[in-house]
Amino acid sequence: MGSARAGRRWLTGLLALVGLAWMWAAQAAGADAAGGPARSVVDDRGQALAPPARVVRLVSLSPTLTESVCVLGACDRLVGVDRFSNWPESVTKLPHLGSLGSFNVEAVAALRPDLVLLASDGPLVKQLARLGVPVLVLSPQRHADVADTLARLARVLGLPQARAQQVWEDIRRELHDLAESVPARDRGLRTWVEIDPAPWLAGPDSFLGETLALLGLANVVPAGSAPFVPMSREWALQADPQLFVISDPQQQGLAALRARPGWSRLPALREGRVCLFDGSDLDALVRPGPRLAEGARLLRDCVLRVQGAPASGQAGH
Repeated sequence: MGSARAGRRWLTGLLALVGLAWMWAAQAAGADAAGGPARSVVDDRGQALAPPARVVRLVSLSPTLTESVCVLGACDRLVGVDRFSNWPESVTKLPHLGSLGSFNVEAVAALRPDLVLLASDGPLVKQLARLGVPVLVLSPQRHADVADTLARLARVLGLPQARAQQVWEDIRRELHDLAESVPARDRGLRTWVEIDPAPWLAGPDSFLGETLALLGLANVVPAGSAPFVPMSREWALQADPQLFVISDPQQQGLAALRARPGWSRLPALREGRVCLFDGSDLDALVRPGPRLAEGARLLRDCVLRVQGAPASGQAGH
């Protein structure tokens, strides 16, 4: 009983802090475009950007930012996207401009964008700057960053801050409901969240780590680690996770995991306590954007499925 109350207090505190994210984001973004100060924003490089009076032609070279633009109701301003932007489905019909490390600068410039959205700094930013193309770099890493990104995008696009706030409030409300729906018996499961077969794991300080904590799950990655960390496959034998959450874009399945040296001895694999994610479910899980709550629901359903409780949908394959 005491631990359950403590868990609820912890959850309430965490969600309150996440709620403050909107206040901080709104303050950082400034007042509404109507009657407010200039729409300049500071991006994640620390660079101030004063966008054109109207951003009509927009290029997004990040799936997360593409989704954020669309959930704010500005999908119709997109004239080009990166090759991995695939949600909502309408963006798949736009020109694809390459992927990280291989963007087609000439093709981007040919679209005459008013603004290009990127998730990281790099040579492309300098190349576009030489061509006179404004760039905004936004790279959300935590739950609070998702709120902040929505606020800054709304500001630079000249959209009402209330619209971004409503999107975030809907996400926050669903996260709260999902956290409350995890049975007490399932809290504390030692969970291995693998985003790459190297393997790279999501640590406690990542948005996925925050989601795990919100659901009451224990991360096998030690506190104080980087947001995403490489771990040896041998380390899994020592950590002995009770639940595996695995990125499986090639649909290699459970057999590929059991074929890793020593892994067939792991109780979680022997007992099928594994959720494999691919396709649109994987995208929702690993993108720190407006589908954050959808990713949390997939994790919650994964827990319920492997623990034998009914879930609202299939958590993996």
